[in-house]
Amino acid sequence: MPHVIFFRLRVVNQGKSNAEGVEIFAENLCQYENDDKLLQVSAFEPMRLLWSNIGQAHIQELPKNGSHRYCDLGYIIKPPIRSNPAHHLEFEMENNGQGRAQNQTLLSLALEKKPFSKKHLLLPGKYKLLLSISGKNLRPFKRTLDIYISGTWHENEEEMFKQGIAISIV
Repeated sequence: MPHVIFFRLRVVNQGKSNAEGVEIFAENLCQYENDDKLLQVSAFEPMRLLWSNIGQAHIQELPKNGSHRYCDLGYIIKPPIRSNPAHHLEFEMENNGQGRAQNQTLLSLALEKKPFSKKHLLLPGKYKLLLSISGKNLRPFKRTLDIYISGTWHENEEEMFKQGIAISIV
């Protein structure tokens, strides 16, 4: 099992023309309290996600007729590896207002900027993330993701995706 797991969104252009200037905006983040009450995550800064392999917040062109590209949603790092100096600045304030999470898995959203508030770091819990997808020549639309993070790192990949983290489109 790797020490880092990346989560990407597969974006498909099913239209009859190339989509231009496509971007995915993380518009709103809510967290479930007691599995039923949905609360706005305070200080979450809405911003664009980054496209995979290019590190930009928009993609110049997404070819027509079923072509696809990937957009980074985020990643988790095995907790002991997060203390590595390469990750220190991003995770040094990982309490995110809810207590220390040094030994728990966190999902780091792939936002175009890492906000000082550290609200791009999702601590264990259940979340709803609203995404807005738009471009120069396409009708904007929205998708909502349900995200569950147990906080436990599993060395077995199958267990990790059954018990450690789940992401689905609702």
